[in-house]
Amino acid sequence: MNLIALQHEDQVVYYQQVKKIIFSYFYFLISDSRFQWLDLALRSVTIYIIYCGTPMKKIPTLDYLKKLVSGEEVKGFVTYQQYPTAISKTLKMHIVEIAYGEAKVQIEADVSIHGNQQGTVHGGLMCELADAAIGTAHSTIVKEDESFTSLELKINFFRPAWKDRLIAHAVPIQQGRTITVYRCDISRSDGKTVASVVSTVMTLVGERAKGR
Repeated sequence: MNLIALQHEDQVVYYQQVKKIIFSYFYFLISDSRFQWLDLALRSVTIYIIYCGTPMKKIPTLDYLKKLVSGEEVKGFVTYQQYPTAISKTLKMHIVEIAYGEAKVQIEADVSIHGNQQGTVHGGLMCELADAAIGTAHSTIVKEDESFTSLELKINFFRPAWKDRLIAHAVPIQQGRTITVYRCDISRSDGKTVASVVSTVMTLVGERAKGR
């Protein structure tokens, strides 16, 4: 059973459509009592299609993200990290550049959506943008049986933003086998830095990596 296929939204939708077509095509047979045996057979075939389906090719996270950034088709591919992440889809953040240990993530910030009580873009949004870029960068480093978690994140705010495209650029300052320190600068469309983040990330292996 290909559980990875079930996690891929496009794949699930595709097989749901196939199921509807099959049921529509054979409905007239199933409704006839003489063909009740087809009901059981059809259900079995449908379950097989949905759960097994076309095998998904697992590729490294970096290769998968390169396809996303370049606009290549990713149907039929899966990686061992979950992309796009749920939080990125919620906040409409997008990866715009990716390399080994490095990432740029952008968001169209708008005070009507992301504003604070002072009428500027909320600092928490900038924190999340930087954290997303750092997490994306580190996901290109860890292996399939590894995971990671943030240990510390510190942010300095330099200037405000209102309605603007913000880009967070994460790069490693120091990379070790377990602990990696990243710097992430967030810039506005005019090129000026609005905030700078330093974050410590720990790579998890073995039992520590399970479920995380």
